[in-house]
Amino acid sequence: MTRTFYFRQIGRLRAHRRSNVELTFYFCADYDLSFLLTELPGVKLEVVDACDFCIEAGSRDQQTLHAIVNAFTHLWQSRQKIGQKANAKILDISQAWVSRFTQRWGGLAAMRKNYYSCY
Repeated sequence: MTRTFYFRQIGRLRAHRRSNVELTFYFCADYDLSFLLTELPGVKLEVVDACDFCIEAGSRDQQTLHAIVNAFTHLWQSRQKIGQKANAKILDISQAWVSRFTQRWGGLAAMRKNYYSCY
């Protein structure tokens, strides 16, 4: 896609007719749009991961982490023991997989410590 395409899409907002209104343009794709910052002064550019809106749009790892955090939250809210076995049971996966996956963040114990510090 060319830069002209992006400008045409943004131009469809007719911002020049509504200069006193803040308009939002959503563009869902994996393209670098940083050139808009220099071409369109005053534009605020925010890049957001698609899985923040729809977890199904995320990678396998993002979806797994989301499921683990949700299971973790469920256990915490219901005042149950938070452990790998309980988490694995909720997710219907093996305890070994939960262990392997959470090691990226220092293990479930480190995740639990960080989680409790948020509340």
